[in-house]
Amino acid sequence: MNIEWNKLRAFNGDIKNGFEELVCQLARAEQIPNKSKFIRVAAPDGGVEAYCVLSDNSEYGWQAKFFTTMGDSQWTQLDESFKTAFAKHPNLIKYYICVPLDRPDPRITITKGKRRGQQVNHFMDKWNAKVAEWEAFAKSNNRTIEFEFWGNSEIFERLSKKENEGKLYYWFGKEEFSDEWFKQKLDENIKNLDKRYTPELNFELPIAKIFDGISRDKYFNEQFNSYLDDLLKHYRKAVTHLKEAKVKDHIDRIVSTITTFRQQCEQIDYVEISTINNVGLSSLLEDVRKIIDDLIHKLYEIDSTLKKEKKEKSKYESDTNKFGWDIEYFRKLNSSIYEFIEFLNSTTVLLSNNPFLLLTGEAGKGKSHLLADVAVKRRERNQFSILLLGQHFTEEEPWSQIKKQLQLNCDRDTFLASLNAKSETTQSRILILIDAINEGKGKELWKNYISGFISAVKKYPNIGVVFSLRTSYEKLLIPESLTEKKEVIKVIHHGFSHHEYEASKHFFEYYGIKQPSIPLLHPEFSNPLFLKLFCEGLSKKGLHEIPDGYEGISTILNFYLEAINSKVSEKHRLPENLNLTQKVVKKIASQIADTENTY
Repeated sequence: MNIEWNKLRAFNGDIKNGFEELVCQLARAEQIPNKSKFIRVAAPDGGVEAYCVLSDNSEYGWQAKFFTTMGDSQWTQLDESFKTAFAKHPNLIKYYICVPLDRPDPRITITKGKRRGQQVNHFMDKWNAKVAEWEAFAKSNNRTIEFEFWGNSEIFERLSKKENEGKLYYWFGKEEFSDEWFKQKLDENIKNLDKRYTPELNFELPIAKIFDGISRDKYFNEQFNSYLDDLLKHYRKAVTHLKEAKVKDHIDRIVSTITTFRQQCEQIDYVEISTINNVGLSSLLEDVRKIIDDLIHKLYEIDSTLKKEKKEKSKYESDTNKFGWDIEYFRKLNSSIYEFIEFLNSTTVLLSNNPFLLLTGEAGKGKSHLLADVAVKRRERNQFSILLLGQHFTEEEPWSQIKKQLQLNCDRDTFLASLNAKSETTQSRILILIDAINEGKGKELWKNYISGFISAVKKYPNIGVVFSLRTSYEKLLIPESLTEKKEVIKVIHHGFSHHEYEASKHFFEYYGIKQPSIPLLHPEFSNPLFLKLFCEGLSKKGLHEIPDGYEGISTILNFYLEAINSKVSEKHRLPENLNLTQKVVKKIASQIADTENTY
């Protein structure tokens, strides 16, 4: 069967790039014994679009050319690519040439326009001749290289396999999963969030950094390398400065352990999403810390002995420790190691290995805002997300609902495999963000399906999932086994906690409210919704500074209730002076008090 190559999805604006990327994805999925590492090559490609390294360090390389015909020019290009690959990859033992054409049978003869019986110079003849030429070239340089052709038939055979059906659906689909498709779906649900997402009031919080981990992107790579670079900087300064022979054994052990640690870090494959052995790496760094502690103790002993010897000989000796600078350098190294250990065991790294996040928090803490803002910022980075809102879910099985919401006709695994293929083009996971799963029919839906939902996505390493829900619903909706077995990683969103001053300053500036001389550090201001309604209330009253007396929590709470009452009255077209919100709150408080008094 022929593939309709004119329907191939373009990549970076060009169908040729799309063909190269498709070939690389198929190469990555190829079952090759003893494969240890797969590398996608950026332009200039060095004669290969991608190559894999085997356990013995030999290499297989892939070259893709989107040719529609094969003439002298095309064969010349292939020849140049091979010679480049030969020079750039001395360990190359197998070379795949991929062209979207089939090789006709050379035994067929045609007579039209030719003398009867004259053999036509077919593609297969040319191929065999070129392979013989390339093999001879390699042999003349004491190397042996095997050549394999991937044409229309060979590529279709691979795309037809069950494990590659998502690639077929993605690369030869129409508008589904295009950049514009993702943008449209995201924009629709951001509008549906209404005032729960206010980008103009966005205040960057440290919690946003964990999404670099779940994305497993270059920004996560940069986070990781920043800790590694800092450690190596202090390590080099410490070990090169100290010349004391009596601690040579300590230095040798530090050098050996750090070398092992560095090698293991360099083996982490961020593109292929290899698991980061955070436990093993942390253990190596803990070993170094122990050696450093012993080293510093030894330096104090040596200095003390030197001072004692000089004192006995009545020689002058300064009170300053001879190894003061060395001790300081190693203490700084120890501090850097400690920070790296903290990072290795952080939520960010855990999510890079296991991209399933449960985001919990009290009402008004900004969970919806955070997910929407993460999705928007990822889009600006050419990363893709699917944002779904809990309010839109019914009691029907979730995958059916998701496909309906996204207007997809494929089955679940084809959908996920297509997302996985899309993600491979960006070198960043695609995230499925499901906000407020406690809303709508979520209370009846997710407790029965969430474990299976996670299990279905786990087969696709380039997809991450984030669920958000209100803390009070966690026990009702989330099976304990999920968090106990670390199937999903729980993170609590504390709103503006520990950032109240900076956040309130940001909000006050936006609403044109004068910053008070004394910071408002009431814990209520850690709640973004509280702070927003407080500022809106002042603004609606035409106030540009907080009136005297508003620093008291009772007054602030009353003002907060007034702001909510104003919104409720506006929404339901009721007079504000009915004070319905205040009456309802008092009634609830009264019932709570009565309940507590019965015990």
